[in-house]
Amino acid sequence: MGCSAEHAQGKTLEIEGECTLDRAVEIKSQLLEALQDGGDLILNLDKVTAVDLSFLQLLCAAHRAALRSGKCFAIHPPHSAPFIEAAEGAGFFRTMGCQDALDKECLFMEVSENG
Repeated sequence: MGCSAEHAQGKTLEIEGECTLDRAVEIKSQLLEALQDGGDLILNLDKVTAVDLSFLQLLCAAHRAALRSGKCFAIHPPHSAPFIEAAEGAGFFRTMGCQDALDKECLFMEVSENG
């Protein structure tokens, strides 16, 4: 599919504040609702102040769900420093796409290339 924030057409979901385990259920609900609304989903994370592993895992799961539904799921740059630091620290940035994706896309490959 080759989706990116620049080419996606659909809903933009702005997530703000701390994206940690304490808010995981709330953020999961927001992601699921946005994905069920139909169309592509672009995340705006520039107002995120804290990120932990639970948030990164939610993003991976949402990305896989979007791909299975034939939707684009992308993160709109710029990315907050806490998001970049957490993804780097957890080893999420990739040079190859995800194994599950037909086109070998990966949400974190795109982020690392576009910064």
